[in-house]
Amino acid sequence: MSSWTSARRAAASVLPAPTWRYRLAKALAAATGARFVGIYTCPPGEILDGVHSVYPDEMDEIMVRVAREVLPRIAWTRHGQRNPDAASGTPYFPLDDDDGTQRRLLEPLMKAAGVEDLIHASFLAEGKVVGGAAVWLGKKKGSRELLAPLGEVARVAGSTLERAIRLARGCSEGVSTDPILPLELLTGRELQIARLAARGLTDVNIAHTLGISEQTVGAHMRRIFLKLRINSRLQLAQETRLHRPVAS
Repeated sequence: MSSWTSARRAAASVLPAPTWRYRLAKALAAATGARFVGIYTCPPGEILDGVHSVYPDEMDEIMVRVAREVLPRIAWTRHGQRNPDAASGTPYFPLDDDDGTQRRLLEPLMKAAGVEDLIHASFLAEGKVVGGAAVWLGKKKGSRELLAPLGEVARVAGSTLERAIRLARGCSEGVSTDPILPLELLTGRELQIARLAARGLTDVNIAHTLGISEQTVGAHMRRIFLKLRINSRLQLAQETRLHRPVAS
């Protein structure tokens, strides 16, 4: 059995989410010869609420740092909406983005991990991003040859996740899943900050994560409290679903 066949089978398997992500990461590492592979899953279109698995395990800290330090900044640039490959599931090289933002953010982590190139492929369900693969390569040579087979694996993975989402939706028929608080009142930036605050981050942590001042975070938090008619971070965490991780 070829390595890519094993990767497609891993993508098509119906397993508990952490096991599915880990096995797919391991299979893609074997197929691509990558230094390491990170697989994440998230609620439809909400990559900031995603969770990930990494193969090999010892590289997990890199993905943790990407999620904590880099992803919120990339999300704020609306990179996913502006990049047709990111939104369509076509594998692409994030370091080649037009303005060099992702290269500037990721290069320090790549040097620490001994990585020269990076390929990303989104997993789509019902037209929305529900996960993805980050393939971290030790060498650039031959990396473009990986795009087509990686794209096929990404399509299979998206199909698997779409079936899982539909099954979960069927199981929850008649159960309200609407947020308790009117989150649609928040701007994109306010929602981003509310998510981080609901996870327990302080104003200082949020400011560092987003690259803005602590004073700016405080101003946003005051507007969030006013719009949602709450008066504490505890209330924000208890009365929204923003802090809840993706079910495993």
